[in-house]
Amino acid sequence: MIGADDSVTGGLIGATTLLLVNYQVVRFAYEYKRKHRHIGESGVVLIENGRVRQESLKKELTSLDELKEAASCQGFELLWQVERAVLNPDESFAFKKRKDRAEDPSYQEILSRIDRLAELVGRKQPGEGATGG
Repeated sequence: MIGADDSVTGGLIGATTLLLVNYQVVRFAYEYKRKHRHIGESGVVLIENGRVRQESLKKELTSLDELKEAASCQGFELLWQVERAVLNPDESFAFKKRKDRAEDPSYQEILSRIDRLAELVGRKQPGEGATGG
């Protein structure tokens, strides 16, 4: 690259040229990958079932603070309020709110069963069902 020039200045010029070319190649590859990844896919899941997927954050070079900020911008005060979060191919975030337990039919069924059990226990007289011996 620098030919027969073995001076310090020649070495610096050669090293600088190599670093600049390397930087441009890496930037191009990163931008190309970022723009063309996940074609046809809906995005990368960052939160699933209310749990942050750390491996997905690392893979997508997204920090937890960025995720919290994006959630905050969409009206979520805390990440535990998020059921699912997806990083879309266009770098936007999509969030799905966790259902409130009061709205969950299975949760309501459990509460009603607990109430019935409490009634049955309350009706039971002291000494009933006890085995003497």
